[in-house]
Amino acid sequence: MHGTKQQDGSTGPNDLLGRVIEAEARGDLAEAEKAFGFARFCEAKLAAAWLFGDGEGGKCAGPVSLPGVSVPCYLWTLCAGITPTAAFADKRLAEFGVNVGLACGHCCRFCSSRAMFRFHQAFRVLGLNPFETGYAIVDPESVTRVSRDAKQKAQRGRVLLCTASDAWSPEAQHFALGRGCAEAILNEPGWILRVLTKNAAVREDFDVFERHRERVLVGLSTTFLSSDQEAARAVEPGASPPNERVEALVEAHRRGLRTYGMLCPLIAAFYPDQKKVDEAFEAILPAEPEEIFAEVVNPRGRNLVMTAVALRAAGLKSEADAVDQLRRWKTWSSEAVRLVQMVVDAAERLYDMERLRVLLYPARLAERDRETLVRLRKGLVWLK
Repeated sequence: MHGTKQQDGSTGPNDLLGRVIEAEARGDLAEAEKAFGFARFCEAKLAAAWLFGDGEGGKCAGPVSLPGVSVPCYLWTLCAGITPTAAFADKRLAEFGVNVGLACGHCCRFCSSRAMFRFHQAFRVLGLNPFETGYAIVDPESVTRVSRDAKQKAQRGRVLLCTASDAWSPEAQHFALGRGCAEAILNEPGWILRVLTKNAAVREDFDVFERHRERVLVGLSTTFLSSDQEAARAVEPGASPPNERVEALVEAHRRGLRTYGMLCPLIAAFYPDQKKVDEAFEAILPAEPEEIFAEVVNPRGRNLVMTAVALRAAGLKSEADAVDQLRRWKTWSSEAVRLVQMVVDAAERLYDMERLRVLLYPARLAERDRETLVRLRKGLVWLK
């Protein structure tokens, strides 16, 4: 998050992440893990405030079985509707954010959201492990609180639906949360809606977006290429296949909607060469995206462990082994540089460097790798 020194004098996440890099350089993996764990503890405590506001809600039920939802679903009422988000403003995505739950039914193994808000009381009350997947936590009253804030907030701007959940995940679709939240926001002047989802079902709500086409940007994030369907099924079991997401994005453009690309998170194991990265760009360029965002997968909690386990269970041993290697800090750092360089090269040849946004956390890079990327200059968004 921000800064290196807290008001109480304790060490902040960025200092601790620096300690991780230094400890790994010395070969002291025990110290590296200790520092990394506490850095994430600091980050998670800070995350609760900007993700869900000051309150945490509390009305709950479950587990319940919902039609069309393959995992057990828990219901939890959140307090915040539309919240300011400095983190996503820094990413140049939005000044405000909305979330419709705490654990998305897409159950992506690399998801960092659960690690970010693992101290939310819902997990304790419901008796759930935030580091595990296989369940969803959704707020069926999301539209009510979003509608309230859309009307009441004086300061307005771009709002991201969603920042840490997905308004078109299977359980969210059951309650029509994507459509309802979008209508609640767009019915009020001054808001610009940025849609971000991993589910092609968003196309069913394009009619809502068409009524406000100048105030809506549609994005479907992709991690895997269409040729990596088997890996996608293993790692993103509840999300739409990559090819369907790309088709939905192209359809949005065909219907006159504004679009943007979201290559996120990119896992180095699936982009071994420039040709693969070029394919990722070429897949979404027919949608004529106004911007393309890209971000390398960030190690948080057990997300890389779970990704490797899922790949190995699907028989993708070499890919799983490559993901396991990313758990070593120096390996992740060097692979991040390699992947970012290929993304920049693809944008220079195939797209427009002025509209590329590669999201990077400098504290997570080894010093030499950080210096390499600084020399690239264009296309990079450095985050705190």
